[in-house]
Amino acid sequence: MLLETSTTSRWRGFSLSLVVTVCWFVGGALRAEPPVEAVLALTGDDAKKSAQQRLVGWGRLGGARGKTGFHEFTLYRKDKRGKPKPVQVLMQIPADVELLLDRQARPEELKEGEVLLVFGRPKEYDVDNSKAPGGARRGPRTGKDRQIQNTRIILTGTPLAVNETYKDSRDKELQWCQGAVSADGKKGVWIDYEGHKHRVLLAKGAPLLRRRKPSEKVARKLLKKGVYFWVEAEQTDADPGKKRKGDGAAYTARKLVALDRRFLRTAYLPVLK
Repeated sequence: MLLETSTTSRWRGFSLSLVVTVCWFVGGALRAEPPVEAVLALTGDDAKKSAQQRLVGWGRLGGARGKTGFHEFTLYRKDKRGKPKPVQVLMQIPADVELLLDRQARPEELKEGEVLLVFGRPKEYDVDNSKAPGGARRGPRTGKDRQIQNTRIILTGTPLAVNETYKDSRDKELQWCQGAVSADGKKGVWIDYEGHKHRVLLAKGAPLLRRRKPSEKVARKLLKKGVYFWVEAEQTDADPGKKRKGDGAAYTARKLVALDRRFLRTAYLPVLK
């Protein structure tokens, strides 16, 4: 899978080089998208302007600003120590925003062929099957036991965004693995990974999250104070109304993904930037 890609292209009239650290999973394949932090080659005012025009990150939705369509939004950025630091911005949420929802699912709900992103430790062991039950030998016969161990989170649905460069300080062998479900979920989680069938072993409390479009009824309940979202937005010149102390830049949301707040400090760590 793609961990880092360096390329040069034209984007919004600027010539830039990109180092991609976030990958988007769409239709069974990982493809690179340039988040705001990935714009590196622009210089001076052009670089500053380009970085301000696009926002990709996560945070908590605040109160509405009257009937302007704007909400207060607390965006979390990592500081030099890797700790989330709150930054206040204003977020306009238009009626046509793409709204998605992460909800916990059960392994038995998985269908054969469904594509998963698994954050775990792939391992392979030799297995001696030369002995029949009762101890009788039946000739040389060896095989492989393939597992993805200590899995912290499983994601399914589309599109999905993950942090491909994330390294777990407690288990440096953990990585993102992409594969299709190879057996009915009632028999446990099995995926085809790198051409072989692997059993996915979940760590205690690790969630299986399905990303989907919510019903209209559920969608109306999501856009309220205190809900955490992954957001893609663009800076806007629209008037958010009377400015208040601490107000940051104003953005218009293009995509919002409602996150399961139970996993923000645990399972979501290799997903969020």
